[in-house]
Amino acid sequence: MLPPTSHARDDRAPTDSGMMYPAMNIKWYPNAEDHPSMFRGRESGLKAPSVRIVEQLPDASPGSAKGPAGTLLVNVVEAFGLSVSDGEPGSYRVTAYYQSEMNQRVVETRKSPPVAAVPDARRKTLEDCTFNHQIRVPFNPLEQCLKVAVYRVALPIDSLVGEVTLMIADRAVEELADFTLLRDLEDQGMLVVSARLPRDDDPPDEAATGEESERGQEPPSGTQPSSAPSSGVA
Repeated sequence: MLPPTSHARDDRAPTDSGMMYPAMNIKWYPNAEDHPSMFRGRESGLKAPSVRIVEQLPDASPGSAKGPAGTLLVNVVEAFGLSVSDGEPGSYRVTAYYQSEMNQRVVETRKSPPVAAVPDARRKTLEDCTFNHQIRVPFNPLEQCLKVAVYRVALPIDSLVGEVTLMIADRAVEELADFTLLRDLEDQGMLVVSARLPRDDDPPDEAATGEESERGQEPPSGTQPSSAPSSGVA
């Protein structure tokens, strides 16, 4: 006997196994506050509490060691164990920059004047260069590392010898220490350097500005301006 024929709508949804289940009746609400289960809002007059997201901002108080004011004083003493190029001692320059500034003009403007190297007393294939130079870098509390790079003076642009990374988030960076100069993960010599973090009692004239960084560093008093051509960043 055949089952009775029905023309009523079949709301059952087929499954992969061929079985039929009733279709789900879902009522959508534009937001959670409109759902009747939220504090029975329409009955009691209560409203769901709103969530306020507060953004944590860095301390920006003037003169604070953690704020944007102040200056990093990078003291570069010397580089030693540098490879001799073309059989003659070369001249070198040193600069400092944050990783975010790597392709910016400040890398060039913060370069020291060229300093001539001298042959290493024990290894004739190497040379040493004494800088005794201080680089002023505006303190940025969002940066954790500072790059200090040594360049060999060359034409048409200076060539990168190597660089070191100073962890400015660590107070130990203020102690003078030897760091390995690296380029493409290869040892290129050593650099003696430290960085002094800003202090609350620093005088106002020690605060570096972006304008000062753009002007670059003037040669120390009593020295003649270098005749070496200005060079770009390699």
